Amino acid sequence: MVFITRYSKKTDWTVLFALVIALILPLSGFAENVSVKSIDLVQEEDNFTLNTEFDIRLNPTVEDALNRGVSLNFLAEFELVRVRPYWFNETLVTTQFPLKLSYNALTRQYQLTAGDSHGNFASLNEALSELGHIRAWKVAERLSLKKGQNYRVGVQFLLDTSMLPKPIRLSVLSSNEWTLTSGWHYWTLAP
Repeated sequence: MVFITRYSKKTDWTVLFALVIALILPLSGFAENVSVKSIDLVQEEDNFTLNTEFDIRLNPTVEDALNRGVSLNFLAEFELVRVRPYWFNETLVTTQFPLKLSYNALTRQYQLTAGDSHGNFASLNEALSELGHIRAWKVAERLSLKKGQNYRVGVQFLLDTSMLPKPIRLSVLSSNEWTLTSGWHYWTLAP
């Protein structure tokens, strides 16, 4: 079967304009919703500990899901890489710190689980403020860093969408409303 379409040299500007809007619109919805307030890597006798503070803002879709009983799992990720100028970089440490935020409709409280500690909060703002504080996170033990060597340290905080219920995970693929991340923040460490 042969199909014949009419060719026109005239540019259809409305189609071109709609295409540009369709490409730009998803990018405008991707605002920074997790920002870094402070990161402090402390070298102690035998280990490195990390203290961080993130400012976390939930968009209406995620906040509504939380208030309807969907638990939100977050991850703080850390990496330490030895930078080698003439060879591939060597990853020395990669670790994750899981956090879970949920809402209990019976008690009307937000519950935060961070590692082995648990806390209840009366308001979402209090829970988000505490969620963004990670204190004394032991990220590396007995790691000897060489003087004169450069190391790259990276930290990021994100919503773990792989832990969402399956029906929501399907909508994650087509929407960026569930993309809550600080992105990687890197700095150089030279002991």
